[in-house]
Amino acid sequence: MTNTRNTPIEALQRAFPMQVLRYRLRAGSGGAGLYPGGDGIERDVEMLEDVTVSLITERRVSRPQGLVGGSPGAVGEDWLLPSGDESRAERLADKCTIQMKAGDVLRMLTPGGGGWGRPPGPVGGLSILGEQDGSTVRIVDYDAAWPSRFQLERDRVAGALGATAHRIEHVGSTSVPGLAAKPIVDVMVTVADPDDDAAFVLALTKVGYALRVIEPDHRMFRTPARDVHVHLWRTNTDDERRHLLFRDWLRENADDRARYEAVKRELAARTWRNSNDYADAKGDVIAAITERAELWASQTGWSTSPS
Repeated sequence: MTNTRNTPIEALQRAFPMQVLRYRLRAGSGGAGLYPGGDGIERDVEMLEDVTVSLITERRVSRPQGLVGGSPGAVGEDWLLPSGDESRAERLADKCTIQMKAGDVLRMLTPGGGGWGRPPGPVGGLSILGEQDGSTVRIVDYDAAWPSRFQLERDRVAGALGATAHRIEHVGSTSVPGLAAKPIVDVMVTVADPDDDAAFVLALTKVGYALRVIEPDHRMFRTPARDVHVHLWRTNTDDERRHLLFRDWLRENADDRARYEAVKRELAARTWRNSNDYADAKGDVIAAITERAELWASQTGWSTSPS
């Protein structure tokens, strides 16, 4: 018997001295998700004579992992029920050889599959999917090809999301002509509800983006090459406004553009545990620049309306 081969009960009972007492889905063993994992199988097999049984089973300790924010499935379990007595049940190792007497029952619970996509419901906090990024931060001179790369990604996102995407903008340092940056094109997409994963996760995954960050009101996807980040924010919120204001001010003001580049180059020369620490270290200069950007916005009547 295996987890994947559905051997007919009649074939088992003809080939071996056993009787299958129970054979059913293991309800609730699949991991929760936008698309829940499949349930495992429960088998209770009674031995009709004294036998030697060898078990070679997997996923009895580590749970089958979920993908794209899905929850893991339940681990498998193997049990010996002497004379079929539930009160005397003994948990078995995943790989073992045991002697069983006639009337003993072997219970095998196969693991459930991991879920795909975050389960519906509130987002509890920050989740970063996949391995930790490296500690090296690379800043390069401005590349005139970045706007074209953004347009390529814009078309890909728009084709995948359609009307779900209210706005698609080039943001971050690669959106500011003349500004040195990490060679990662940042794309901002505004949607009605970034926590409604069903509205966009599968669509963006199908066109090649991998979900990287889950947090309340924000998702971040990236390309396999990690050279494009697609951020989803809620429409008409401070998150949308601050990204657009920071971009437009740096496009406008050469002094703050030079100041921001200098800080980034200095920080990039340091050693970091990961790139998130580098981003946090820019907080002070970003706050100072944002203060001047807000003054400029109030004086000029700047708004988030597309130009």
